[in-house]
Amino acid sequence: MPRLLHGGHLGVAFLLICLLAMGAGVSLAQEAAVPQSPPDAERGLEIFAARCANCHGAQGGGDGEMAANLPNPPTEFKDSDYRQTVVPSDLFNVITHGRIDRGMPPFGPESSNPLSEAERWDLVAAIYSLSTPADSIEAGQSLYEAHVATDGDDTSPDLADLGYWFRRSNAAVLEELESSDMLPADAELSEGGKQAIIDYARTFSYHYVDPSAPVEPIETAAIGGQVTNGTSGETVAGLTAVLRGFTPELEETVTMTATVATDGRYRFELSQVPPDLVYIASVDYNGVNFNSDVNQLSRSDPALELPITVYESTADAAAVRIEQLHLVLDFAGDQLQVSELYIFGNHEAAVFVGETGDQEEGTVKIALPAGAENVVFQRSFGSLERFAPAPEVIQTETDWADTVPLRPGQGTLALLVQYVLPYQSGMRLAHPVSYEVENASVILPDAGVSLEQEAWVSQGAQTLSEGTFLSYGRSGLQPGEAIMLTLNGRPQRVVDAQGNALLVRDEREELIAGGGALLVVVAVAIYTIHAWQRPGPAPAAVGSDADSLLQAMADLDDAYEDGDVDDDDYLVQRRNLKADLITIWREE
Repeated sequence: MPRLLHGGHLGVAFLLICLLAMGAGVSLAQEAAVPQSPPDAERGLEIFAARCANCHGAQGGGDGEMAANLPNPPTEFKDSDYRQTVVPSDLFNVITHGRIDRGMPPFGPESSNPLSEAERWDLVAAIYSLSTPADSIEAGQSLYEAHVATDGDDTSPDLADLGYWFRRSNAAVLEELESSDMLPADAELSEGGKQAIIDYARTFSYHYVDPSAPVEPIETAAIGGQVTNGTSGETVAGLTAVLRGFTPELEETVTMTATVATDGRYRFELSQVPPDLVYIASVDYNGVNFNSDVNQLSRSDPALELPITVYESTADAAAVRIEQLHLVLDFAGDQLQVSELYIFGNHEAAVFVGETGDQEEGTVKIALPAGAENVVFQRSFGSLERFAPAPEVIQTETDWADTVPLRPGQGTLALLVQYVLPYQSGMRLAHPVSYEVENASVILPDAGVSLEQEAWVSQGAQTLSEGTFLSYGRSGLQPGEAIMLTLNGRPQRVVDAQGNALLVRDEREELIAGGGALLVVVAVAIYTIHAWQRPGPAPAAVGSDADSLLQAMADLDDAYEDGDVDDDDYLVQRRNLKADLITIWREE
């Protein structure tokens, strides 16, 4: 089967996102406000584990499981040079506004899931704790007490002033101490000793925690939540709530059940709890599994709320919208490669289980053109950065259908279908849509093939390093109408089955290999810019929720232990499953 998606071009997508952010007036030069009290690294490390470790690594080594997917390697906080040169206020601004060009998302007000100002300062404290060895602080305290004069003159820096520390790097502080009378020039100190003094003195401005120290368990904790029917607004009782706890490696170490009481609440009592576990609660309601968000216990507040919202089921297809439909066309020899990305939304406060009322017979439907071959369905997990096989999509007598219920909300389902059609010098691609399409787009390489505009409106050309691409858009298709494309012309540039660019001289001359792989672009201004990734070895078939992914990980572990999966495939598949699960969990 021809390869339809090609990765390795994340930098282009991130650059476009960055340009959009600049157009929205995002400024990275804004002055960071000094915190009113020293930030707390213990709180910050909890946030770091939940929001940052998947890229920067659990210990700040830049080796998180998502690091390989970024256009540039994540910052390695444990690098001693980084600790000497970073300025806390600059770090706070990067956390707040992000560095889209490097794959760093914002965590300030521009984020869809922002951190408070205090939480962002706690992250700064956590990064200093990750960067600073405990033995350097211990040695620095002794040297500080022996060599640093704390009663300097008026020109000496005020080391008790938070603003002083947050606007200077360690290297800058050391230089100022050496030029003042606080650190005598005749003090017999090595460079390492001087740096240790600054490591210790900086703890005047934040609460340091040794990340490598043994972590004491939380003695007692309680996890509970309210189960609410999102359709009726009423509480739900009598269900069985399941609590699962996972290590940072996503190994399930806690499984507990409890009955939802008459007031709609469930509760679990725990003791001697490792503080790094993450928890998710779920219930089954009318044959559909509903999860809470994922969260962690806090030592300072060992009572965690995990509310769960369930919904009634509906068979009314009027609830379904195709909010975005993107068609990406490519040419390979005498074939047209088509990728159609459907973004589904459910505009009713009920779970759509298909028009028959039985989700196993199909929920949302997708029609394909006559003659479509090599049909493959994939589904996205949250951010559209990763796709996994979608074996839940079945072929019916008339079309294809998902068997996963469509949950309420915007963009709650993303399905990608890929197929090929024969192509010579023109064709009409057409198939009906079963639901209202709010917006649709077509993207194809500028390779000598034209699209008759008809209802399509040109959105211009995009010139990238891989070539020039034409884009078109339209809106307002009604259920039962056809999506229709009329293509004319023989492509002057195609790709072979391996994705290599080829030039077409004429019909009698052979195809000559060109340079590089053709980028499949799904960049649409009315939606967003996303980057496609090349899949690794085929993972186990998985569903679209956390339970299915966790079961797939368990099955993969069993297969590996039985010798059915080799080492390389096991590592790649488990990393991909873990990344998909984290993607779901980050959508809070």
